[in-house]
Amino acid sequence: MRKLYREKLRVIEAYQWFKNGDHPLDSPDIATDPSGVKIMGEGKIVGFYKEGDNNHYNDDFSKPCSVCNKSLKIHGSIEEQGVKLRVCPGSWIVTNKDSYKVMSNDQFIEQFELVEE
Repeated sequence: MRKLYREKLRVIEAYQWFKNGDHPLDSPDIATDPSGVKIMGEGKIVGFYKEGDNNHYNDDFSKPCSVCNKSLKIHGSIEEQGVKLRVCPGSWIVTNKDSYKVMSNDQFIEQFELVEE
């Protein structure tokens, strides 16, 4: 006899990311570059996506992102289970207990709806 199950609805915490410092727990430090100009440092949750940062993608930084077609220089990086993952502008950062998951906007909209408090 066949048994069917439905996934239980759950409430999650998530923030849409567009640039460094967008996640409320990023708290990037303000640094000074060699010429004395103040610049925003790397976020604590979503860091900078750097060339050579992750062999998982083998990205060529002279080409646009294969997912969103935007420059890789405006992307972020988040570590998930020991692997650094690329964060495209517009991606969602979903909080899972003590970890974070990256979801595209399309994936997020398909799975979640806003909970009115």
